[in-house]
Amino acid sequence: MLGRFEHMLEKWGTRKIAIAVVIISIVFAELIVVSTGYLLHGSIQIESVIRTFLIALIISTVMTKIHVSFINRLRQTEAALRKSKAENRAILQALPDVMFQLSLDGHFLHYHAVKDDNPWHPPEAFIDKSIYEVFPKASADQIMNCINNAIRTQQMQQYEYELPYPDGPRQFEARLVKLNGEKVLVIVRDISAQKATEAALYAERTLLAERVEERTAALHATNTQLLQALQARDEFLANVNHELRTPLTPILAFADLLQNEHYGPLNNHQKQISANIKKSAQDLLELISAILDFSDIKAGILKLESEPFDVHALCQASLRQIESDARKKNLHISSVLDNAITIMQADPRRVKQMLNQLLRNAVKFTPNGGAIGLEVRGDTTTRTVLFSVWDTGIGIDAAYLPQLFQPFKQIQTSPTREYEGAGIGLALVRYLAELHGGSVTVESQAGQGSRFTVSLPWNTPLAQAETEDYPTSSTATAVPTPSKTSEKSLILVVEDNPMNRKVLCHMLNMAGYTAIAAEDGAMAVEVTRKHRPALVLMDIQMPGMNGLEATRLIRTDAEVGDTPIIAVTALTMSGDRERILEAGVDHYVSKPMDMQQLLEIIANTLHARPARQAQPPGEDTHDP
Repeated sequence: MLGRFEHMLEKWGTRKIAIAVVIISIVFAELIVVSTGYLLHGSIQIESVIRTFLIALIISTVMTKIHVSFINRLRQTEAALRKSKAENRAILQALPDVMFQLSLDGHFLHYHAVKDDNPWHPPEAFIDKSIYEVFPKASADQIMNCINNAIRTQQMQQYEYELPYPDGPRQFEARLVKLNGEKVLVIVRDISAQKATEAALYAERTLLAERVEERTAALHATNTQLLQALQARDEFLANVNHELRTPLTPILAFADLLQNEHYGPLNNHQKQISANIKKSAQDLLELISAILDFSDIKAGILKLESEPFDVHALCQASLRQIESDARKKNLHISSVLDNAITIMQADPRRVKQMLNQLLRNAVKFTPNGGAIGLEVRGDTTTRTVLFSVWDTGIGIDAAYLPQLFQPFKQIQTSPTREYEGAGIGLALVRYLAELHGGSVTVESQAGQGSRFTVSLPWNTPLAQAETEDYPTSSTATAVPTPSKTSEKSLILVVEDNPMNRKVLCHMLNMAGYTAIAAEDGAMAVEVTRKHRPALVLMDIQMPGMNGLEATRLIRTDAEVGDTPIIAVTALTMSGDRERILEAGVDHYVSKPMDMQQLLEIIANTLHARPARQAQPPGEDTHDP
């Protein structure tokens, strides 16, 4: 009956129900009024009926509106509640988590899980059961501990656990939070995939770390081997440099003595032979220097020694070096030097090295009767100095120009090796120009000659140029000779090579000095203290005590510590000059040395020092 009534109410609607309620209220009110009037008065009073009708109509209408409003709000609330339940049900169905409520003593009150979630046990296995009946004791104890902590701290508790499944163990994460009342909400999520990913990532990281460690160890071993190889290379080059330069010293010295006829007059044929000996030794020396310079450049250890120098004087010196060879081929030499370029800042030794290489090539590749030239001009727009060397020689085909400045490349236009060379000269010119911040270019045509142009930054030290005097191109360099105050000055030659020792003593004796000799550093210190020479020519690389140790010991001696020391050594690798000068020597001269230059340095050094009373040398100190 009640169900039919509710069905009728839903079917009629609020408006119809309100009208029915008003009508029924009026009817009941009228019936009451009529019955009362009839019983009291024995008749029906029209006025009372009408008054009652109106009052009943008003009251029923107001009450009906209140009821309708209440019913509408109730229905809206019920609709919102149904909608919220549907949404919550959809959310719960979409979540992968398992949720259940527990009592404070650990009994399951409610359980929710997605149907296809493959639960550990079916839902009916949980409801009204204790956690100790469902989970292993260790897991149940952990859950109870979290429940107690959630109640005590009023904060969420979290823990992880593992359960056995037919396809293997799975890992879960549980979060517990206390609800209103004596309940605890537990949200459980399967984190097996996450744990598997973390395990795989950890294994991958571990493997990667092991590989990195292996690669690092291999790289360290490789670097160690490379450093050892570089050190071995440097030691090899230093030894080769020393062993090649040492025998060249007496060869060049004796060739000079022969050419200057110190051993008696020579006929033309003998003069030519001595000149060939000297030329061959110089060519070998230049090749050694070029190879070592090229090696230093490729290793990045060649450093420029920038200083102001006279451009005209340097160019004239380079032209004088090839004058003899050019005269043999009847070549015409010309030079055009820009007067606006006088002093510039660069490494004069390296600039001269580049010009010498280009001028030697011009002489070599120009047939008899041809012409070569050197031109220097300044470009004020780009602030560069252009050194151009040209010739009327065989020229270069355009196809070979791209490989012209590559190391160890030689352009041979004929099947026979007509022109000798190692193939590193032009490559060295290119590297030296770039090291200065410049460049080198070439213009050439086969059969019409070539023009090589080295472009260097135009750096002018104005302050120094105004206050210092530099040699000019018109000033000839005279080799000083021993003055009366320095004649028969005692000079100690420290050299372990017998031939070098002999030739140095011979050259000094011929120049008017008295020479004594020592074979190693220890003997050099002893002879210096005993005979107090006016100057010491010190070799560096010697057995036993080397020249650096001997120099330091001499410098610490109060009586002979101011003795001028000139290092004469075959150590010409990068850094050797600085290291030797730091030991306390006054000058550095590389082997094989120019004897005229060495005598000039000796004379200038002795002129700058007061004369010293030397002790007469004994027979045991003279070189045989």
